[in-house]
Amino acid sequence: MAPQVGFSAHRSGQHAAGVSVCIPGRHTCAIGGIAIGVAIGIIYWLGAELLAAMGAIGQLPPLLAGWSPDIVFFFLGLYFFFKMPDLR
Repeated sequence: MAPQVGFSAHRSGQHAAGVSVCIPGRHTCAIGGIAIGVAIGIIYWLGAELLAAMGAIGQLPPLLAGWSPDIVFFFLGLYFFFKMPDLR
């Protein structure tokens, strides 16, 4: 059961991180950020479950199946971080 506890904590962090994603000058910033955070969490969860199932039936090596969602979201996060406009 330990992986499920860690997964839940990780998803909560992603939801909280989505709050900071907003368009400056918009009044719907907080609501849009929360919606983006929830969408990111759901997409991550679906991808993790799909890849875990593929690892369980032998279509992917277990190590790759377990780390793929984290690696994909890490690189997506880096991409969007460096693409973010400078707000100085």
